[in-house]
Amino acid sequence: MSFSSSRNNFTALDNLGLNDSLGIQFSGRTSAPTDANLAVGRLFFNSTEGKLQIYDGTNWSSLMTVAPSGQTTATYLSLSDSTLTTGKLASFVSGSASTATRSLLYVENTNSAATGCVPLSLKQGAPTSTNYYKLTTYLTSAGTVTLWMGKGITANGTLSGTAGDILFNGGSNKPEYCTGGTTWVALI
Repeated sequence: MSFSSSRNNFTALDNLGLNDSLGIQFSGRTSAPTDANLAVGRLFFNSTEGKLQIYDGTNWSSLMTVAPSGQTTATYLSLSDSTLTTGKLASFVSGSASTATRSLLYVENTNSAATGCVPLSLKQGAPTSTNYYKLTTYLTSAGTVTLWMGKGITANGTLSGTAGDILFNGGSNKPEYCTGGTTWVALI
């Protein structure tokens, strides 16, 4: 669905009064609704700013931003929250028992000339300890493996991990793997 067509569809639903009669509680306009029928969970799409917002009973909070196509420096989809403590900002779950090959999250750069494109970037701003950052954790029925980023200092004796964990930029800026506990060994 393109930005412009979805914006027009949302506005059309709102103009026809179908949102309330269908129980959708959705508005697409340039300013937030202030009518007496505001209910918790009502959605509002600010068609000027490209922001999807939700009403919490008192205020409108931004859920995500959708940039119009054709912009070269925009963030096309942005989810943000500064109050999340133990939940997830996004979750992609499939309960399908199908054995067919598929991806739950797929990222691809299709233009071979776009040599500066990085398909996936992860940035961790909170160190686990002074010299180590937990980047990502992989969970399977066989166990958990964590990928860490260091500051060029060995994790041996200082970072507690699980056997199989990998540390990038460990001692002498080389990768290390954990054999269990605080025992880390250089990969090269």
